[in-house]
Amino acid sequence: MTKKLSPLLLIIFSFFVTSAQSLKTYNGAFETRNLIGNAAYQYFENDQGGRTFDGSFKFSKTNNSVNIDGQFKNNLKSGLWKFKFTNYLSSDLMLKYDINSTSIGSYLDGKLNGKWNLQRTMTLSASNNTVSQYYKSELNSFAELFGGKKIDLSKKQTVLENAAANFSNNHFVGDFIYSPYATLSYKKVLYAAL
Repeated sequence: MTKKLSPLLLIIFSFFVTSAQSLKTYNGAFETRNLIGNAAYQYFENDQGGRTFDGSFKFSKTNNSVNIDGQFKNNLKSGLWKFKFTNYLSSDLMLKYDINSTSIGSYLDGKLNGKWNLQRTMTLSASNNTVSQYYKSELNSFAELFGGKKIDLSKKQTVLENAAANFSNNHFVGDFIYSPYATLSYKKVLYAAL
């Protein structure tokens, strides 16, 4: 009986060793629809010749303005993930944004799960274009929304935001908490005016 069991154990052991050996690590250039940078991640090659993410995943935009850190399990996000934006610059017709934010939360089987937190600081300043000049004067017609004060768009404004939400299976569960703190949050007025 011992002789029959030994080959079976050998087959099972070799299966686990083969599976563990097939996990590979990539470290190099990485591109998505919206971001270009470098990534380090673990994967295995699937039957179709593609990569299946499995294990740690780290991404950094070339200038370090975006950092993403998390885990995959069989090509699905799993466990704790952290998204960090540092001096991420953006703009629209009216405003220029310098954004610093951190989002932290968990995934289960590729879906948002558990508590997610966002902390964001945006420094806003007026874009320097003809459209922006027009809206600067239009926005001041809404001065009553700011207690009668005119909005000085020549100065930078800082908006601090905190948000927390709970998720289950990619859906909100319970309360969504949001608290903005700003000296003047004229972005909200801008979109109300348009």
